[in-house]
Amino acid sequence: MRNKKRLVQVFMSMFIMLFFFGCKNTKKEYVIERDAPVMYKYGNISIAVTPDDFLNDFELGDIVEVKFPNIEPITMPVCGEYDDVLIGEPLIRVNNASDYVVIAYNCGHMGVDYGYLEVDDGNTKNKYKLVEEALPDSVEIRTIKKGGYIDELSIGKLELSGDRNAYPELSDEDFCNFREVRYGNIKEKRLYRSSSPIDDEIFRNVYIDAMLPNYSISTVINLSDKKEQALNRTDYEKTNYSKLNVQFIGLNMAYRSDIFNEGIAESLKAIATNDGPYLVHCVYGKDRTGYVCALLEGLCGATMDEVVEDYAKTYSNLYDVQNGKQTEISEKVREKINNIIINNINYSFEKDVNEENFNDSVEEFVKKIGVTDEEIELIRKKLCE
Repeated sequence: MRNKKRLVQVFMSMFIMLFFFGCKNTKKEYVIERDAPVMYKYGNISIAVTPDDFLNDFELGDIVEVKFPNIEPITMPVCGEYDDVLIGEPLIRVNNASDYVVIAYNCGHMGVDYGYLEVDDGNTKNKYKLVEEALPDSVEIRTIKKGGYIDELSIGKLELSGDRNAYPELSDEDFCNFREVRYGNIKEKRLYRSSSPIDDEIFRNVYIDAMLPNYSISTVINLSDKKEQALNRTDYEKTNYSKLNVQFIGLNMAYRSDIFNEGIAESLKAIATNDGPYLVHCVYGKDRTGYVCALLEGLCGATMDEVVEDYAKTYSNLYDVQNGKQTEISEKVREKINNIIINNINYSFEKDVNEENFNDSVEEFVKKIGVTDEEIELIRKKLCE
């Protein structure tokens, strides 16, 4: 009996030790990666650690504290995708589709807000440049609550594949997130949207470029690239895309910022001043494309429900791949997806937009960022008449 009691005590002690060390808060210091292209493209902060190595220290769903020198610590979750937090909120994005772990605001530019980066209007390749003397060498990250955000993760758990065979139920157009936009009063064969025909990040570009001649596209609104970026892509001059009238916007992701609104206005003006049919795209054809299309749809009489439907279609086209095959996205996740574009609009408009005031709010916003009454009428004429 005494030996049995002793054995129980030993097992209890081992359990307590394992529990203690398993739940012990992690605290790590990481070097800031000054050469990460993503930092100069989106204006957030990259750290010199791979996603896999970072996840040896922390886990998706952890709530952590991030401390830069001379700045108050910021609490944020570790997520797989930006949309796991609301627009404007901080996160650490850990995604194997990227070579870097990024400390960011969803649709913001954290590096600019903290004075580490600044907008680089004169650069034809990058949107931001480094403020060398301001950017620290490292950042400290420590666990606040292990798994404290796990129930909120849903978008970041969705998987995308570049393998065409993973999407047996989709047409080539759907696989490429390529579709005609027909909401409100927009007429047939006027407006299309897609993933990028030239960026190979999600491996749809070759398919899209091959199908472009089938749709008689005249003008392309490229939201993701500056002109030099596109021209420097391998074999760009051999693409069908290169023969089109491409308007290179190079839009950042910092909603509410002046440079973002200027890019949005430039995109809308490009519709007004160039001939269609039009193709709007970014890299995935999701957020920047979804936002610009939502504005065009709003100007052309679409309802908020139609805008949400159009935005959500992208997720049905790109996600969710499990064990090499696309699977159905759950209703719970779909509800969160449906809220993303509404949150984006409310955030950037700085007001609560609803079904009743949606169309008027869109027109009010585009005028605020510099699109004239005449240009709005030209957009409506080219898309709806």
